[in-house]
Amino acid sequence: MVEAARALGQEHAISELFAEVVHMTVPGGARLEEWVTAFEKVGRKDLARELAAKALEQAGATDSLSSALAKLWVRVLGRHGGHAEAE
Repeated sequence: MVEAARALGQEHAISELFAEVVHMTVPGGARLEEWVTAFEKVGRKDLARELAAKALEQAGATDSLSSALAKLWVRVLGRHGGHAEAE
């Protein structure tokens, strides 16, 4: 959906999709990694990082941090130049 919106030149649609997934009960839901990757593919690393950060924040607040989420966060930081933060 994100890639289709980019192909159609609909930046507002990308922003709307982001708003929907970031405000889900669990940001990104069960497909968090897919959403993060989709935003990265269309050049919106800022949105990808923000989505992953929100998911991490919520997981920390509810003591539900999974190893998969922690690994995703480290990968996002690595791909976005946050090497110091990833360590």
